[in-house]
Amino acid sequence: ARRLTPRRTSDSQAAKLLKGEEVADEDTSSNPLFKPIPQPSRLEALLIANQMQSYCQQINAFSGQSFAKLFLLQSLNSGAQ
Repeated sequence: ARRLTPRRTSDSQAAKLLKGEEVADEDTSSNPLFKPIPQPSRLEALLIANQMQSYCQQINAFSGQSFAKLFLLQSLNSGAQ
């Protein structure tokens, strides 16, 4: 009987939806399975964003030099042909 209770509520909610009636949200605050999710730390998000920015700047610096050499050699190679 314990297993059928959630199914009955979902069936009754589905029936209400089909009729066009509003379905009230279930109170999940007392249920230990539905704990509220804590808000993420803003400091941690800031640190991660700054580290990603640092990585992107390093990649840009290294790839910028490589692309400059590539385009220089490509133009010299096409000029020689």
